[in-house]
Amino acid sequence: MASLKRVLYLTPVLLDTMPNAGIRKKVFGQLQALRALGYEAQLLYLHGDGLLLTNGDGEEKQFTLPKQRPLFRQWGYYDHVAKLIGNLARFSHVYLRYHVPTPAYLRFLKMVAAIEHNPFVYCEVPTYPYTREFNGLKGRAYHFLDSYYANKAGQYYDEVISFYPAKSIFGHTPILLENALARSIIDEGAAAGPREMGKQTGPLRMIGLAANLERFHGYDRVIRGMKEYLDHKTEDQRDVHLTIISQGDVFEELKVLANEFGLTEKTTFLSPRVGKDLYDIIQTMDLGIGTIARYRVELFTDSSLKTREYCAFGVPQLLSAEDRSFPKELTFVRYIPNDDSPVPVGDLVSWLEDLHQQPNWQVALYRHADEQLSWKGQMSKAFAVSHTVPT
Repeated sequence: MASLKRVLYLTPVLLDTMPNAGIRKKVFGQLQALRALGYEAQLLYLHGDGLLLTNGDGEEKQFTLPKQRPLFRQWGYYDHVAKLIGNLARFSHVYLRYHVPTPAYLRFLKMVAAIEHNPFVYCEVPTYPYTREFNGLKGRAYHFLDSYYANKAGQYYDEVISFYPAKSIFGHTPILLENALARSIIDEGAAAGPREMGKQTGPLRMIGLAANLERFHGYDRVIRGMKEYLDHKTEDQRDVHLTIISQGDVFEELKVLANEFGLTEKTTFLSPRVGKDLYDIIQTMDLGIGTIARYRVELFTDSSLKTREYCAFGVPQLLSAEDRSFPKELTFVRYIPNDDSPVPVGDLVSWLEDLHQQPNWQVALYRHADEQLSWKGQMSKAFAVSHTVPT
């Protein structure tokens, strides 16, 4: 008897907005991976004033919802799912990207639990612990809902997925995954191939990325490190330049900081880019800056998407918090302390000059991306533990 292998992926997020571009890349990469693993997968997410159901490969169906503020559409999202999807019983797996639970969310979980063939339910928790992200009035409302409903919802999950080590989340020992890339991005980076890096006499070109810049990204550490380096730079030492692609209040604050330090000509601030527009810029860089101040939100491990993108396009990375996908012994990765100290730009210049002297050094980055950073490998870990449902 054949087994049913159909996944319903649910996320009450506006994936088509620029601030959520990183989430979109991740979710669609996971969807692509599920298809590669032999699953029929459909994704339902907030889109404009309604919802969009897609298989991630061109098949789409739009649903219009009553006019509501985005927040209330998120809270009522799961009330709409059962009505719009129709027969939930045709899915063998339900994959939930964690969002603050609501009464509608709990009702939906009970509905899934009542299905005769008992679909396997995953809950993915992108950041853990996440309550430090609850700020302001909306944050207090989120905190109340989470404290009341999160563990109640946990009893309906078969597995919880996390990207951060934890003994227990919602009463489950989580499956630990790493962030990854869609195979199409890895292939695009490999197709671009090795290229000439910055000349030894030209500026060291650094880049930092974030959909919406926060203090925990730590790019102020880079600017302060540049200031120290340039204040003492000799004529025979390389110049440096930093490009930051992002938006938000912290992004604007960094512009002010760079100006105060006299680094206006040494820094470039660009609005968010996606796809080819972004990757064309990454490929011109000598060093990709990861998230280097997670200690500011009491996190000490990392699994950032941008570091994987740097690797796929042959760009060495600067990290601080431990990333299990990038062990310290890799020649193209440099770790600095996960603290408030300025980035040691002079040390980075010396390290990269030595790295560039090694023959075919970029091949190691492409190979690492190919073998270690695909969503297919990560999702196979999660779905290896699920049951099969007879058709």
